[in-house]
Amino acid sequence: ITERKIVQEALKESEEKYKLLSEQANDVIISVDLITGQYEYVSPSVEQVFGVKTEKFLNDGTFITKIIPEETIPFISEKRNEIIDGTINPYFDFKLIHQKTKEERWIRQNSTLIRDKNDKPIKLRASLFDITEQKQAEELLENERKRFYILLETFPGFIYLQSPDYTIKYANKYFIDIFGEYKNGLCHDIICKSKKPCVPCPTFEVFETKKSKTWEWNDPATSKVYMIYDHPFIDSDGTELVLEIGTDIT
Repeated sequence: ITERKIVQEALKESEEKYKLLSEQANDVIISVDLITGQYEYVSPSVEQVFGVKTEKFLNDGTFITKIIPEETIPFISEKRNEIIDGTINPYFDFKLIHQKTKEERWIRQNSTLIRDKNDKPIKLRASLFDITEQKQAEELLENERKRFYILLETFPGFIYLQSPDYTIKYANKYFIDIFGEYKNGLCHDIICKSKKPCVPCPTFEVFETKKSKTWEWNDPATSKVYMIYDHPFIDSDGTELVLEIGTDIT
């Protein structure tokens, strides 16, 4: 009995400290009894982040399903089960409707399980924070990437990224239409149909000088003349490449 009382008092003290810290946090902090399915605690910041008072959650264990899009409900249920089973990362993102502004908001949940002496999950504690601005920034960036990709693919000239090892890291549609598929091949073989590197090669001079270069190239296969623009280019992983742009001036 004495040991049980000590454990209960320690748990109570832990709960009080957890509550104190939660009430000072900007994130929404929740504690859910996994046996009953009821919320044991919801921090006051839920009113700012979700637009509802804590009582809504404390009085209804399923209240979260009332403020998220209907199609998200199975996702939330699935993620909670996977967290309890320990099969996924405790982080996941979902949408909800802010109950005051009626705006759609993105929320990220980070969960921790509390287990009993038999290692059975009995409580779920989680912090939830608004990542709407982050998601909007990511969406904006993705849209910019798509626009840039369309620009490259519809450009009336060839564009490609030359690597020092003679491979081509990227080529646009115009390049592929003229020279063919570039993957798993070497530039001199693809562009000039030669088994050996071109000597001299104006493109490779840029690797040495680190300076942009403009020159004309006569394609012997088509007798077309191209104005070539070569520029030093640093890839996302820090690799030095050369960006080459060729326009038909025949």
